[in-house]
Order: sequence, then C-alpha cells, then structure tokens
Amino acid sequence: MAKRRRAKRRNITLEDLRDVNATACKSCPFVGDNWRRLMPVQNLERYQHNLLGGGNHICHSTEWYCRGGRDWQIQIYYRLGLLPEESDEAWYAFCAQMRSSSAQENRHG
Repeated sequence: MAKRRRAKRRNITLEDLRDVNATACKSCPFVGDNWRRLMPVQNLERYQHNLLGGGNHICHSTEWYCRGGRDWQIQIYYRLGLLPEESDEAWYAFCAQMRSSSAQENRHG
C-alpha cells in the first residue's frame, strides 16, 4: 500500500485529491449539527465559500483532506446537477474535466 502524503497548500494535482480521510472525524464541523458548536459563523461562511469554489478543506484534527467537507462538496455539486452521482469517483472526474477545460481556455485565451 502506498504511503499517504499529507495535504499541503501547493499546486494540487488530481492524484492529491484522493488524499482524503476515509471517514469523517467525530467532531467534524461538516457532519450533523457539529458546526453549531464548533464553528463561529464567519468560519463556516469562509469554509463554505472555499468548498463551493472547488477548494479542499484540510481536516481540523488530521492533516489530510476533510472527509466531511468533501462529502458536503459532493452532495452540493450533485444536487446542482454537476455530478451524475454522489461518489468520490464522480468528484474526481468532475475535477479532471474542470482542470482540462481551464487548461484549454488558458492556451486559447
């Protein structure tokens, strides 16, 4: 089994997006009502803005990408009709498509 890398703020590759926690932490702010007691509203708004913009939230208790945040992203993008199903594979395919589209625009723009 390959050793997992820690999530870092750098140029993220598509393979890096797979470095997400297997399950959400018990205190994950994106699961259930945890956000109500764990996050001031201004932080929640910042996290939601980042996640809706396609960013990746780093877990508050590990240094991997947050499973709860990723699940939240997948759920929202699915409900918006941008993903065909609620799955990591659909998310990775969407990210690859967006990255490819962006690269093509940069070459022709």
